[in-house]
Amino acid sequence: MSSPSLSAVLCNYNHAKYLRGAIEEILNQSFRPKELILIDDGSTDESVQIMQEYAGKDPIIRFYRNEQ
Repeated sequence: MSSPSLSAVLCNYNHAKYLRGAIEEILNQSFRPKELILIDDGSTDESVQIMQEYAGKDPIIRFYRNEQ
């Protein structure tokens, strides 16, 4: 029997002050997702840098950015 899989998606627009906590909570669940998809929708705060930082540290994280 194969193990169950789980994907999590976190969408963001200018919520940098909450991102680290939200990402950490998803990654530290008792059942860790097989992939975490981070989507930024044109943020003008530090959100993109935070998401890129996490994507560079953990191979399950995929980061997508809408420029506008």
